[in-house]
Amino acid sequence: GLSPDSQDAAGVLEIGPAAVAEALLLRLAERPPEATAVVRALAVIGDGAGLVEAARLADVSEEQAAGAADLLVALGILKQGERLEFAHPILRESVYADIGPHQRASAHAEAARILAASGASEERVAAQIVQAEPAGDPERVDLLRRVAAEALSRGAPAAAVAWLGRALEEPPVESEMAAVLFELGSAEVRVGAAEAVAHLKAAIELTRDPTLLGTSVRLLALALTWSGDSDGAVEAIDSAIEVVERHDRELALLLEAELAAHAQEASLERRGPAARRLERYADLEGATPGERLVQASLAFEQARASESEADAVAHLERAF
Repeated sequence: GLSPDSQDAAGVLEIGPAAVAEALLLRLAERPPEATAVVRALAVIGDGAGLVEAARLADVSEEQAAGAADLLVALGILKQGERLEFAHPILRESVYADIGPHQRASAHAEAARILAASGASEERVAAQIVQAEPAGDPERVDLLRRVAAEALSRGAPAAAVAWLGRALEEPPVESEMAAVLFELGSAEVRVGAAEAVAHLKAAIELTRDPTLLGTSVRLLALALTWSGDSDGAVEAIDSAIEVVERHDRELALLLEAELAAHAQEASLERRGPAARRLERYADLEGATPGERLVQASLAFEQARASESEADAVAHLERAF
């Protein structure tokens, strides 16, 4: 009943899922209750669900679900096909919005159990867990971490941030909290999220593992420098090197070299001490990547302080 002009355009926005849901539910009112149960189950699981999955969530038999699916296709609510799919996204949204938030969360939790038991992909199960209420379930956290790792391997850090953020809400058991915070902060660094700093700092405060400490500090320093706080980056690395060095000399050397690099962006008060601390490594043999990186950092500082071109070139050639 609206005219197709700019004056009535705003009115279109008011015709949303609620109006569609009312019309759809009226269409189902005189149909068997299994039809409503199946369509609500599909709204929770999402398009592409199998008939058995929808039947189990709807708590009806497979035969009843099959009859309901055929009816829903005939009514134009579902598409014709082997997998169950709404005829239009707004239909799914309308049915979904008609389910109360607590009931939806409970249904998503049940859907996650059904999908896991049927051997569905972990990503499909995780998509249901994300919509369920947190329950402090360690198995959920493990699954979300695996799905996040897979997302990172595919070059999708934003997806990994979403999965790990939900894992943090679950929450993880105390012994796993630092690792989850580190993984989340690491993914956030990749997308340039400001939250990376807070999550990496929290991981550093909780961890008792020197390797995780060193790795977390490296990422934290990177995030701090990117955010314009290179002084904080230098301070963070400096506070961790002594602890890391007692357990992992190579990682400590990498931290030394990165401290010098971050100091290049820091204040004058930080640059001088950072350059001088490299001098203690003048006798390194260059036997490992960490040793060579520290040597290169020292050579750079020596070249910059040289009084002649020849001296500077000699230092830089040694670094190369």
